[in-house]
Amino acid sequence: MLRNLRRHTSSLLLFALALAVLGLVSISSCSGNQRQDTLRAAVIGTNAARDGFTTWDATHQKDIVEKAKTREDAERELASYRDSRAPVVATFESVYRALALAATQTDDPSLRAALAASAELLQSIRKITGGK
Repeated sequence: MLRNLRRHTSSLLLFALALAVLGLVSISSCSGNQRQDTLRAAVIGTNAARDGFTTWDATHQKDIVEKAKTREDAERELASYRDSRAPVVATFESVYRALALAATQTDDPSLRAALAASAELLQSIRKITGGK
């Protein structure tokens, strides 16, 4: 059951993020109101990705602890995993900054930066979750 939850959560996470990226792609030809609506959708998609990743992350950390043979093994494995997770957390922060900037600007460079940050986030999530 836990494996199915993890698989389902990863799929939802990537789907939500893909929607956010697609929304950002369509921004470049949008009017002001459409741009704001699309940015709002991108923020909602990024929030959904964050929530899905948080759920996956908690389950993954619990699995690490449960599989460890000793407390020391668990601590070492958790520390290693958390080091590998740090770039994903940093990328989430970059996406939120890029979305905030794109929301306050009307130029193409801010849109491209938000799109690039979202694409990078998608890749970071795929990498840490095993490409699911």
